[in-house]
Amino acid sequence: MAVAAGGVGQSPPADAANWFARHGGVHGFPTGRWREVDRGGHGATVASGTTFLQVIQVAGGTWLVDRAKHCR
Repeated sequence: MAVAAGGVGQSPPADAANWFARHGGVHGFPTGRWREVDRGGHGATVASGTTFLQVIQVAGGTWLVDRAKHCR
């Protein structure tokens, strides 16, 4: 699911995931248990359980959620 654009950038990537889980308008995402599992260039992957969020670094060095994936 593509989700980015229009959010408020956060730093570090796990904080962007927490912000998205609380304020992103998509229900069912875990809050407060995100960890960074990969980073490369201007992107990172954060995970909570079987939910993965791809975050991108934007102007000012903050991070926004770009994509979400839930694995069963």
